[in-house]
Amino acid sequence: MKLYLLLGVIGAAIAHAETKKETPEATESIPRFTDENNRFRVLQWNIFHGGRDDGEKEGPQRVVDVIKSVRPDIIAMQETYGSGEFISEELRFKFHPRGTNVSIHSRFPIVEDISVYKEFCCAGAILELPDKSKLAFYSVWLGYSKEIWKVGTREGLDKEQLIAACHASENDIAGILAGIKERLKDPKYADIPVIIAGGFNSMSHLDYIQRHSHSKGHSKAFKGTDQPAEKPRQVEFRGAMSAR
Repeated sequence: MKLYLLLGVIGAAIAHAETKKETPEATESIPRFTDENNRFRVLQWNIFHGGRDDGEKEGPQRVVDVIKSVRPDIIAMQETYGSGEFISEELRFKFHPRGTNVSIHSRFPIVEDISVYKEFCCAGAILELPDKSKLAFYSVWLGYSKEIWKVGTREGLDKEQLIAACHASENDIAGILAGIKERLKDPKYADIPVIIAGGFNSMSHLDYIQRHSHSKGHSKAFKGTDQPAEKPRQVEFRGAMSAR
């Protein structure tokens, strides 16, 4: 099983469980970024409060406009919160929600639900790509134990306190990975690549080391060492690659 990760609030790279919903067949509103059937583009985006902070109608429309400008083939979305159907209909994409938070929007057919773990945290689907190959795709959201994302909230915290803020996300990703391995253990999934994209709400083990000390928001707690923090290393197993 090949596993690829796309992390972040937004990034692009080469209440009850709901049933899969697909928009009616129609001409896609976004042209593909490539004519190659074995290449596709993924967009990861936490749209924050359903995208409605900029207006009940204007906000989700702006989300659509941004997506159109990026021209993705698959979208992992968090904080969907009631805006997903509108967005997918505007894009003429298939819509695969789970609960209220996480969802998948896909240009390609959604052929199977493979969701695992908590419905608020993980939605998964098998997608059929243009060359008829399959892709296992997950949209995830991980919790966090302490607010360390707003400017200034990391000041005065030591290394152990910063790592402790990631305990909730550590538990969530461990549960998600275990669930995926169990869900995809059938030999029929053996050659299907897996993409996990989402809002991880946690620090990379490489973020807070000396060579990154010039970065904005870098904590002094990790200054003076080039040894990565060990605790946050949860997604290190054979075949995993990061698209961060």
